[in-house]
Amino acid sequence: MGLAVIRHIERGGPPPGIRCAEVGIGGIAMLHELLAGCERLVIVDAVRRGGAPGTVYVLTPKLGADAGHDALVDAHFTEPYAALTLARALGVLPGEIHVVGIEVAETEHLSLELTPAVSRAVPIAAQRAVALATAVAV
Repeated sequence: MGLAVIRHIERGGPPPGIRCAEVGIGGIAMLHELLAGCERLVIVDAVRRGGAPGTVYVLTPKLGADAGHDALVDAHFTEPYAALTLARALGVLPGEIHVVGIEVAETEHLSLELTPAVSRAVPIAAQRAVALATAVAV
């Protein structure tokens, strides 16, 4: 699902200064991207939050010392929390982190095929991800 959003953004041409990266499900590739440096990170992934499939969420993760593992996002098989915690320890965690999630019906089986509801949400998620990535910090 995240890959579909990245491809949508790339088809339209990402704005200057925006780097899209497909980092898979392990977290280490995301850490490598963070080591290259960035001011803002927008993670796009499938989520299960109890809404209707295709619902798009914008979440701001909490990575404080007392934040539990579930404070980041309930994503399928991904482990961004560990990579972000390590990035913080290494001093490469960006100042802003956002998660754009698309509600999916199930996350038990990995597939590149999207349901119609999720397919319709891809352009919306892409628009929100770009807006977050290009927003002027206040």
